[in-house]
Amino acid sequence: MPVAASAQDASVVVASASADHAASAAHWTPAARAAALAADAPSVAGSASASGSTQSATLSSSDAASAASSAPVPHPDQPFVGVLFYVSGGRNHACTASVVDTPSGDTIATAAHCLVDRRTGAATTLATFIPGAQGAAAPHGIWPVRVAAVSSAWTATGRASDDAGFARVSGPAGEVLAASVGAAEPVFGSALVPASGVAPRLAVLGYPTAGSATAALEACAGRPQHDTGGQTSLPCTLGTGAAGSPVLTAAGEQRAVVARPSAGRGVLLASWGADAERALTSLHGR
Repeated sequence: MPVAASAQDASVVVASASADHAASAAHWTPAARAAALAADAPSVAGSASASGSTQSATLSSSDAASAASSAPVPHPDQPFVGVLFYVSGGRNHACTASVVDTPSGDTIATAAHCLVDRRTGAATTLATFIPGAQGAAAPHGIWPVRVAAVSSAWTATGRASDDAGFARVSGPAGEVLAASVGAAEPVFGSALVPASGVAPRLAVLGYPTAGSATAALEACAGRPQHDTGGQTSLPCTLGTGAAGSPVLTAAGEQRAVVARPSAGRGVLLASWGADAERALTSLHGR
């Protein structure tokens, strides 16, 4: 669990949101959520490699040995993973997000572009997390974003490798998000692709079939690799709705998020380094 940052620095952009539960509930009706899922329908195919489902939130060694396809497969519900709905450019959109373990118990991780407008540095409008989403249903309620943090490296360049963000959410009175749905342990500064040897297999949990109002959680796994552009990719075939999906180790640690799909490269990953850790710790006490 990261320690609190003593003060904000220039490497972090913090954006406050309204966190108006009534406004979020009024806007994100089941029909609006279904429309947002359809708007972010899958459109990019990844490269072929190994993948597979798990019976828990992470990839077991037996699953790793038997997985053999790059296509995502259905996965049992993991309520700490959900859909993050938001408005950008006047349109409804959807990403995947996950709850991460913090002292406050109200923090989610996702892609930066789902939380902050890179051009203005302002929070996306009506960003609302639906943990354990089942299509357009919200079995664990709705949790509006109240403050978000991303790295200034991402707002400056828009690189997929920096496209990681965190946010604190508010929910029903008296409820703590992590206590209700669980949380992943965030780990920073661990190379996804080692300097030598074989990269460990990583699992992605997300909502890639966002073209359907019945979209459900799916899993895909493989070994990360560096491409010629210096980005890190995972050979999984995922749609745009999987942006922000947690990237997990077999031990259940979260070390990155999906930035976006990329033709011929599966998905590009936003690794969690020092900038991502500073973004998370900047939310402490806010």
